Amino acid sequence: MKIGLAPFHFWIPQIYSGAPNIITLILLVLPKFGFFILFMKLYYYVFTFMHLIFFDLICIIVLFSLFFVR
Repeated sequence: MKIGLAPFHFWIPQIYSGAPNIITLILLVLPKFGFFILFMKLYYYVFTFMHLIFFDLICIIVLFSLFFVR
């Protein structure tokens, strides 16, 4: 699985440039969706007692990542 983390995020377009669009879409979306599901299950079962704190923190992180992109 490839994750576009620094300093390797510059290589991601080169890695997927030769693949068909549908394959690129599958390889980009499925691992992230799987990690999201895993995180939500972990969040639900482990951090249930801290629901309000983590929910607010996740909302702030999501908003910052949506609006403050380099």
